[in-house]
Amino acid sequence: MASLEKMGSLTPVKPSPLRPLLLSMAIMLGLLGGTLIVRQMIQEAQEMEQQNLLRQQSTDQRMKEMEAEAAALKAKNLRENELRLRASEQRKAEAAAQQEKTNAARQADLATRRRISVKPAVLSLFNRAEHGDPEAQYLAGILSRSGLGAMGTFNPDGTPNALYPQILYPVLGENLSRPKPSGLLFVDLPDLPPNEAASHRWFLRAALQGHGAAQVELARECSFTGPHYDLTEALKWYLLSEAMYVDATGLIHSNRYMDDTGSMHTAKTPAGGRHYIPEGLVNATEMAEAKKRAAAFKPKKETH
Repeated sequence: MASLEKMGSLTPVKPSPLRPLLLSMAIMLGLLGGTLIVRQMIQEAQEMEQQNLLRQQSTDQRMKEMEAEAAALKAKNLRENELRLRASEQRKAEAAAQQEKTNAARQADLATRRRISVKPAVLSLFNRAEHGDPEAQYLAGILSRSGLGAMGTFNPDGTPNALYPQILYPVLGENLSRPKPSGLLFVDLPDLPPNEAASHRWFLRAALQGHGAAQVELARECSFTGPHYDLTEALKWYLLSEAMYVDATGLIHSNRYMDDTGSMHTAKTPAGGRHYIPEGLVNATEMAEAKKRAAAFKPKKETH
């Protein structure tokens, strides 16, 4: 009985008729899943490629826009530079035209002015000074000390900025106050380098002849520290000079005056006036000696 049961358990099981179907379905599902995965991968790859393409197109578009902007900016800069250049050229042309107009007006003005040659008058002055003219010697001393600036200041074209008549007119030998300075043109201006030693010599020569203005210049030279410092001599020359005086109220005046010809003269000190002596210069001992020297002084004309 047991053997029969055992034999019965070894009986082969018949295969299920659905197995092939299920196997086929499993294979089909596997293939379908793989296909879907492949499709998904392909789709993702296509989408990625599409995105890359779009990004590239966007980049290309931006590059084109930037190139267009750069080209537009360059064109704008070129136009602006061209406009600036034209404006600059226009301004230069206008300035040149204005300068030409100004120069023409200046030349026309200069052509109408009276030309005054200065150098011959200066040479003549020094010649008169050398031959003993005390007024010429005084003026020569002023020119030797201060140069051309003693007569005035002049532009390079000879037009005057400022004129100092009390020196210029006597040097030129003419009173130029009637024609206005704006109508004068000074040409042939001499080179007059300052020379203090020569200035002192001219003042001394004129002062020894009794020239009051030259005596004041010598007094000033002797009043200050320098090669000619001598307070007694300074007081002596102040006491002798008639070029300046102090009135009863203490006001300082000049006795120098110009005539119609432009020549300078020295008048006598009026009654009540006294010799000009700077305050603080007077010393009793030196004044006493200065008065002695002044009393002993005798002007002596030069002879040639």
